[in-house]
Amino acid sequence: MRQVATELTSIARLILGIQKAMEGKEVAKLVAQSLAKAGMPRLSKYSGGEITGWTRSIGSTGFSLRDAKGNIEFNVVISGKNAGVKYEETSKGHEPVDAKKLCPKITAVFKRLGFKVKSCKATSWQLVFDDDIGYTVVTDWPEWVLPTN
Repeated sequence: MRQVATELTSIARLILGIQKAMEGKEVAKLVAQSLAKAGMPRLSKYSGGEITGWTRSIGSTGFSLRDAKGNIEFNVVISGKNAGVKYEETSKGHEPVDAKKLCPKITAVFKRLGFKVKSCKATSWQLVFDDDIGYTVVTDWPEWVLPTN
């Protein structure tokens, strides 16, 4: 069974154009570029959209990955307005009304990259300076993603 899974992973890597195992920062960059190509870029000029790679930090970590007990927990940042999210003005600032609506599109991008998505949630958003929305995406750990140090 393991050999079949390994062969399928190798075939998926060829189809996806992934030629080698990738480190966390490379994977984060691939995810950010793939989301942008799918109409979900991060456009803000403010900090928060860095390509971080592997991290153990909590909070705003840009495009990052965390070891989640055999899975990978991704943090990704998308400019909501450009991706079609609606906003409303509240006493706190401008808040996304339907941030979760991007989860199926985000999930599809991760699946095209060869990940099995276990969950996708809108977990944070900017209220004042821009329209950033942070999403947490939990996936399996494909063999082509190298482990954290």
